Amino acid sequence: MQPLTSEDPVKIGTYRLQARLGAGGMGRVYLAFTPAGRPVALKVVRSGIGDDLDFLVRFRQEIQAAQRVRGLYTAELIDADPTATPPWLVTAYVPGPSLEEVIDNDGPMQEAMVFRLIAGVAEALQAIHAAGVIHRDLKPSNVLLAADGPRVIDFGIARALAAMPLTRNDVMMGSPDFLSPEQILDQPITPAIDVFALGSLAAFAALGRLPFGQGHITEVAHRVVHEPPDLAGCPVRLLTLIEACLEKQPQARPGPGRIIEFCVARAAELTDSGQPWPAWGGSSGGGPERGAGSAQSATAVLPDPARLASTGKPRRRYLARTAGLAAAVLAAAVISIAVASHLAAGNAPAGRPNAASRPTTGAAAPERSPAVRKPSQAANPVQPAALMSQGHPVTTSSVQGPPWAAPNAVDGNPTTRWSSGWSDPQWLEVDLGKTHAITKVVLDWEHAYAIAFQIQVSDNGATWTDIYSTTTGTGGAQTIQVNGTGRYVRMYGAARATQYGYSLWEFQVFGR
Repeated sequence: MQPLTSEDPVKIGTYRLQARLGAGGMGRVYLAFTPAGRPVALKVVRSGIGDDLDFLVRFRQEIQAAQRVRGLYTAELIDADPTATPPWLVTAYVPGPSLEEVIDNDGPMQEAMVFRLIAGVAEALQAIHAAGVIHRDLKPSNVLLAADGPRVIDFGIARALAAMPLTRNDVMMGSPDFLSPEQILDQPITPAIDVFALGSLAAFAALGRLPFGQGHITEVAHRVVHEPPDLAGCPVRLLTLIEACLEKQPQARPGPGRIIEFCVARAAELTDSGQPWPAWGGSSGGGPERGAGSAQSATAVLPDPARLASTGKPRRRYLARTAGLAAAVLAAAVISIAVASHLAAGNAPAGRPNAASRPTTGAAAPERSPAVRKPSQAANPVQPAALMSQGHPVTTSSVQGPPWAAPNAVDGNPTTRWSSGWSDPQWLEVDLGKTHAITKVVLDWEHAYAIAFQIQVSDNGATWTDIYSTTTGTGGAQTIQVNGTGRYVRMYGAARATQYGYSLWEFQVFGR
């Protein structure tokens, strides 16, 4: 928070401005007060953006949609004037730091706290999506940590900014760190993009780093689209959920309702084991430590203010300085778990039997959650799926020959490929050496000309069982959630849309 300067107005509409809360690509945010003295956050659209007609049209639409959002974990849109010069909007004021500030200052969160964070943000997404809005820009700076839980802000505003002409060089549309593959590839947008962003946000909170690394914007974008996230060191309970949220295909990601259900079950394991709900902040123990000197109590793990001062970082007010406030935080967390449990039990649709092991969402399938282990099973967690195909022997029904030989499909090199001939049927088969439980197959196509193909498994290489089938082929990376057991796994193409065959960069099989 910074004092006003001579460049800042002292009053906008009926709101009296007192201080700057921050600034971004869209404009400045102020701490303001209603005539009766209630604090609010007032965002003013900066000049240049506010003069663009395309932006103003979309801005009006998004304000109308955002005003329908009602949720305990959202910062409610209270007032707006898109016709003012400059345009502005007012949301509820949230007295707390952003998730970005907390992780930058304190390091990764405790595992229990990450579950609380994910559950709250997922509930916010439920409310946002129920109003017909997609957030589109969920990231740590857009999640504020109040004493009673997180608050999601700026929902829908990214869509208004997207209306700006792409040739404008004064509008920063952001990095791909929290964008989904379909956003980067300019594919159709669904609420599943917010779930992908939630997965990246959860990884950032748990590990203190970005799941797709750092670097030039094009490098990060390539990793988001084509490579698995770096989740090394992630606690096992969190790993399953974060991997599900970060699936490349939107239909493979869980819906917010199932995410809440999953988080509540995992949180119950932690509380049953005696681990308390902490206050926001502090190292998680699951990621790298940020030095020594943390003070631990029965209800919170708080960083030592003297240690922060010695690093040159600004000293911050922490949200739980007294036992009374810590108790209030704990009580709020327990209440939110009880409410979420009731909603999940009463309203969450049941998963389909014999379906893929990953949760799904969308019009074609009900939401499903990752398998929930009982507390008694916590001592023996299921190990995460591993890449099993790389470097193993492969055979095929039709190969054009070097440099497009079949082993190129399992060499881990995204620049080499197997390319088939023109006959039907065609298949590419990998021998894993022994029988495994198969959970996921990734087909990284250059082109897929199939109109029908299956993923099959076999114990003996002679008798095959379909674990996935489709009547359409796609290009690019295609992640397929499966549930099968076998030593041999193959992509079997039965019919093609054109005279051409198949061209595959990588054939990746994951399992246990």
